[in-house]
Amino acid sequence: MLVRISQPAGIAGSIEFAKADFGGEIDKNFDLQGLFGKPNEGCSALTNSAEVTGNIAILDRGTCLMDEKCLRAQQAGAALVIVINNRVGSPFPMPAANVANQITVPCIMVSQADGNRIKAAINGGSEVWFSIGPIPPQNVDLRVNNFERIFNPEAGAYPIGQLRAESDYLFYPGMFIINDGIVSASNVKSHATISSEVKVFMIIFPLIKVAIESDSSIFLFNDSANLSSLKKGVGIYEVSYVTSSDSVELYDIDNKARIPLALRIIYFVKDVGIRRRIYR
Repeated sequence: MLVRISQPAGIAGSIEFAKADFGGEIDKNFDLQGLFGKPNEGCSALTNSAEVTGNIAILDRGTCLMDEKCLRAQQAGAALVIVINNRVGSPFPMPAANVANQITVPCIMVSQADGNRIKAAINGGSEVWFSIGPIPPQNVDLRVNNFERIFNPEAGAYPIGQLRAESDYLFYPGMFIINDGIVSASNVKSHATISSEVKVFMIIFPLIKVAIESDSSIFLFNDSANLSSLKKGVGIYEVSYVTSSDSVELYDIDNKARIPLALRIIYFVKDVGIRRRIYR
């Protein structure tokens, strides 16, 4: 499935999304204008049904349940609902709650970053149109899965005194790459990076080149990355995976996957009689 902004040209292109755990299937193409629902969070009945009827209602994630706000948009006549995440990071499937079984229109979430671009365009006087629907067959169509088919750093607690050598904490990066296209993909290039918001610290298995047959997958992994060598202190990092090939893909939004990596200091307290020893 593909969610694409078709106009205005300044923000046109495919965007990241997650389909809700409720609502209708997206088994046909929707070419519709996106309009703000009022109130913007949809936590009460929409007051601009004349505008959203037959179009896409755009709502903010907020203080009420997601299925309830989507139902209110449907009741106002919306043909599809887009909810903009109010937090940094990837969109996620909105969970079903109280009224999910009453929702028949498709509902999706988009990221805060993409949502801000959409809001800026509408507030600036532009009409924002979307093309949403199944991805048409392509010669080469690579994808990686953000939830099931990438390796995550191992979770756990490690006494800092035991992390003396770079090999004391290792991360083995890897991912499955799938070719849904109708011909083989040649010179498939893949890599992973570890970065913060402003700097790339490590590039892992750069430019591995392989061929992937049509309707098949391959698993790529590399020798371990020494995460202790980051030596950048506590904080939130990101592990990003990207794949591409020599072939031109019409839609490459699913060629990327990413996961957060949190490095924290944890204090362990052990009772010894009336005294406490703190290990750090």
